[in-house]
Amino acid sequence: MKLFISTLLCVISFIGTIRATTYEVGPNKTYSSILQVPTHNLQAGDSVKVFYKPSPYYEKFLLHGIGTSNNPVVLIGVADISGNKPILDGTNALSNTTSSYWNEDRQVLLIGQAGSVQSDYVTVDGFEIRGGNNLNLFTDDQGNSGIAYQANASGIRVSWGKNVTIRNCDITNNGIGLQSGEGDDQNLIIEYCHIYDNGVCSWLNSFIHNLYLSSGNNSTITMQYCHIGELLSNGQQVKSRAQTTVIRYNWIEGGRNSSLDLVEYVGFSALYTADAYVYGNVIIKPDNSENSRIVHFGADNPGSYRLGTCYFYNNTCIIKDTRTWGTRRIFNLSDSVANIIADNNIFYKADAATYDLMSGTSNLSGSDNWFSNNITGTSTLNSSLSGTTPGFVNVSSEDYQLQTTSPCYNVLSSYSYPTNYNLSEQYVKHMQRIPRPINGNIDLGAFEISLPLSIHETSLTDQNIFPNPTTGILNITAHDLEKIMVIDISGKLIKEMNPNPKIDLSDLSKGLYFIKLISEKQEWVQKIIIK
Repeated sequence: MKLFISTLLCVISFIGTIRATTYEVGPNKTYSSILQVPTHNLQAGDSVKVFYKPSPYYEKFLLHGIGTSNNPVVLIGVADISGNKPILDGTNALSNTTSSYWNEDRQVLLIGQAGSVQSDYVTVDGFEIRGGNNLNLFTDDQGNSGIAYQANASGIRVSWGKNVTIRNCDITNNGIGLQSGEGDDQNLIIEYCHIYDNGVCSWLNSFIHNLYLSSGNNSTITMQYCHIGELLSNGQQVKSRAQTTVIRYNWIEGGRNSSLDLVEYVGFSALYTADAYVYGNVIIKPDNSENSRIVHFGADNPGSYRLGTCYFYNNTCIIKDTRTWGTRRIFNLSDSVANIIADNNIFYKADAATYDLMSGTSNLSGSDNWFSNNITGTSTLNSSLSGTTPGFVNVSSEDYQLQTTSPCYNVLSSYSYPTNYNLSEQYVKHMQRIPRPINGNIDLGAFEISLPLSIHETSLTDQNIFPNPTTGILNITAHDLEKIMVIDISGKLIKEMNPNPKIDLSDLSKGLYFIKLISEKQEWVQKIIIK
């Protein structure tokens, strides 16, 4: 009997495996167009591989499937040898005429259809997605051409989905870059994405966002390792209505309104707790702001409430706003039943104009933050430090790591992090991460000082890194690597990367570096020069 059951389970597992289908789209592939693939009706384990081609895929479609944690539905872009990602462009895009869905004018890529089909365990990875804005037209699923997008159209819109991951995507030149809809029990992860230059709209002074993340009960939205760039409208950089919002290890810059607008979901009651965890981020407030606040936490609509806490810790906030008129503040707390706890952050303002710590209700607490001298109202927090400079490596080149002479170095012997939200990593410019170094006491801000590494150069025998000298693009002929590390001449770790035959170091300054290749059994170090 046991043998029969074991055999039956193997057969079921085998059947489940062989049902999964891989669709390949691109030049010299089975399908030349994504619209030839049943993207609206994918099964667990199915994957749609879209290969790079020089011209974009001018196509818009519904992505729907019910995957599992072990067998998700995957739409993956396959880059060329130079790292160019396939492009989904909404400009004069064609729609799939074999599947119909409403609100076609709201996005380029739609995941799930509210009130119709809920997608589950879906991953989108490796695309540039652009052109979903009301300056552009498209052909709908009935073949009607010349249809205009709405002003709040998105590059990606998660209309109804659970356990959705958006990874390694460049999302640009849309109305809203990325939008998620309402629905309970969502789990949306946005990671390693560059989201910038959205807010494209024909309306003067439009108010649309780089990211607009709405959800429902028991929903969590996590944004990590992302680079959020400029916004071309008066909207928010990141607006989230999730019950739990997690924003960690990102670089957030630009925008004319709030950097983070964390507000209530309209269906929440006054007794519904909605928390946010914001940590390990670099947040840069630009000098062209219409609204000076960095973080808004609380109510967004009259008669609504947000009962909860924003835990804001170990962030590095750079204030480039030089204006001297109007309300100038870091935090805006607009709900009497909401709270902000700010610990271990750096708030740096280089110019002489004053800036307030907060406006709104007074439910702000915290300790061990560093402030520029001209930031006022800091007496409400405990053990605050202040000065003219926090001791960054290089402000002009936006290297906000700390020097060992910094007053923010080794400040805390310990810190009690919120449960499940430890500070374990740090952002590497751009869209990379490394483990946060453990060097004794805890540094303030987003970066822990890395202690010098051993950089003795070794012979590489059959390994090689070329060209050398280089302008920044390197080829690596190495086998069975586990990790690639880039180290500067002082021994400081600059980058840590997963194995890749081609790496891009063009963002580094000219000079001498060391590349450390690490396999299970051996390490090699080679000196390189970026010219």
